[in-house]
Parts: sequence; C-alpha cells; structure tokens
Amino acid sequence: MKMPLATLSSERVSAARPVDPGLLHARSVDARFLRRLKAGAVCGNVHSVFERAVNFEDAGGGLYTLVCRDLDNGPNTIVVDIAGFGGTGVTVRDPVTASHELLRIGSCFAVRLEGAAGWHGRLPAYPRSERNLRANLCFAEAFLSRLGEAGGVVGNRRDESRFSFEVTALLERRATLLRDSMSVGDLNGACLHAKSMVGLGPGLTPSGDDFLVGLFAVLNIAESPCFEWLGGGREVVADARHSTNAISYAVLTQAACGRVRESIARLVNCMMHATPDRVLDPLHRVLAIGSTSGADLLAGILSGFQVNLKVGALKSVS
Repeated sequence: MKMPLATLSSERVSAARPVDPGLLHARSVDARFLRRLKAGAVCGNVHSVFERAVNFEDAGGGLYTLVCRDLDNGPNTIVVDIAGFGGTGVTVRDPVTASHELLRIGSCFAVRLEGAAGWHGRLPAYPRSERNLRANLCFAEAFLSRLGEAGGVVGNRRDESRFSFEVTALLERRATLLRDSMSVGDLNGACLHAKSMVGLGPGLTPSGDDFLVGLFAVLNIAESPCFEWLGGGREVVADARHSTNAISYAVLTQAACGRVRESIARLVNCMMHATPDRVLDPLHRVLAIGSTSGADLLAGILSGFQVNLKVGALKSVS
C-alpha cells in the first residue's frame, strides 16, 4: 500500500530534525543585550523564577530577564516563545551561560537567539507644540482617578486596612513634595524627596520605585523643559542599591538611563504626539502591569509631564 505523500514528508522532516523539548526560541531581545549574548559575554546564575519571568544575575551584579511571549520588550530582556516557565524545571542558582547563538539555563532549557528581532528602546523627543500633551494629560488624570485604585501611590480603596491607608498617605505626601520641589526648580529638595520614596510601599517592585520609574522616563525625554533633571534619575539611584530589592533596583537604574519597557515608552510617545482616542490602549496596557505597579508607573509619568508643563510655562515668561 502506498503511503500518503504528506506522511512521508512529515517523517522525513522528523528524522532529519528531531524536536528538542528543551530548546526554546527568542522572539526579540534588547539589542544592546543581544550583542553581549552573541559575544558570549554573559554568564551567571538564576536569581529568581516566576511563572512569566526568569531573572538571572551576572558576576558583576547585573540583572537580566527572560519573559514569556505575552509580555513586552524591555531593557536587558529576552522575549521567549513560551507561555510560561512553570513547567521548565528551572530553579534559583541554576547556572546561565551564553555561547554563539544559545543561552543555556542549567540543564533545563536553552534559548536560541538566531532570528530574534533586536529591540531598540528609545524615548521620543519632546513636541514643539504641547497641545496634544495638555489634552492627553487631562484625559489620563481622569483615567487614573477612575481606574487606578490598585496602586499604592494613588491609594487602594479595596483595602481598608490601617497599614495600607498609612502607607498610601506617606507615598502621596512624598510624591507631592517631590513634584512641588521640581515645579519651583528646587532640585536638591526634589532629590531628597525622591530618595525617600525608594523601596517604599507594597509590591515586588515597591510602589515608590514604580512611581520613580515613570518619572525618570519623562525626565529623560530629549528637548523637554526638565530634560536630565536629577541626572535623569541617576542622582537618585546612585546610592540606592541597598534601599530596595535587586529586581526593582535594576529597573530603576535602567529607567534613570532612559531605558524603560516598550509599553511605557509607547504611552509616553502617545501622550505627547497622539490624540486622546489613541492614548486609551497604551493607558490600559501600562495600568495592567503587575498587581499594583501600573497605576504607580502612570502616576509617575503624569507627575513628570505636569512638572514639564509648569516649568516650560515659567521659562516662556522669563
């Protein structure tokens, strides 16, 4: 009996290229990180394991991340074509090595880098006209007030515990002091208030840190009235390594260099250059980050834009 052609073809492919269940493929990689990986300049150990992300640390204390395919690009991040890492068997302290086109995670799996798109996370320049920004800022503030109750900085009305109330009040007070100091050009005071927020609040990345990440993104917008204020955030994080956890510290230090997640950069861009109807989807995407992080990130972004508009108006008068 003659075997169907499709079956023959399938068997030949199978015999020639057996499927390796431990071989995963990278969809995209931070372009800077990708160059280091391909040069074999990355090795270390797994730092932490979550269902949708695996972090590993190199000998110098740098933190890098593998995320599953439903998450977005980010600094020092590889987006892997996998639904989740729960079934991979990876554990903390597993060795991590890079060679040629492969990143190996212990004996659990390897990630093939060949064919992965390089992601270039760049923040856009500040607009010449602030018309769209002003309209979008009003829209986003109302959006955050209506839907942002899960964030520590903006309050969590679903949790009425005394502790939660006190932490939120402290976060709001320090965020207000930071914003007010920047609005009048008191950068020394602003730096002190920003440092007081590092590591403060709930979440894997504490709410105070998330707020600062959003703020730093705006302080790194070229040609903006507040461009490079606080060194873009570097003055705040210079001695913050022991003030928060390693994961949050890594995110803060990247944001202070103008490197943030793709969803954050997209929102920042739309806030300045798009009409309000185009801002809604980016707002939802940022708000969906983490259990509490999204609202705090958004609060930091909006505070940064508020200060830019105030400082810009003062500069135009003087």
